[in-house]
Amino acid sequence: MNHMTITKMYTLESEDTIDVDKALDTISSISNDSALKRVLRIGNLCNNAHLGEFDKLVGQATDVALIDILQKLQMEDIRPVRSPFISI
Repeated sequence: MNHMTITKMYTLESEDTIDVDKALDTISSISNDSALKRVLRIGNLCNNAHLGEFDKLVGQATDVALIDILQKLQMEDIRPVRSPFISI
């Protein structure tokens, strides 16, 4: 099964590209990069992926990949909880 993943990240503040697989070994290197954390937070807030059946992420491939990288980096999903609109 195909699954989109984030393998490299960069910001305008840094000339270096971050290889995610290598950075996962040293999570503190990403945790100390405030620009990268802001990019990930924006990706988190502008995201429609959600947990579906069997606690599996469901949604657009890019959205799922962004939530997946947050979990790998031990960052919290800060999106507000949405409840369905019910008209009476």
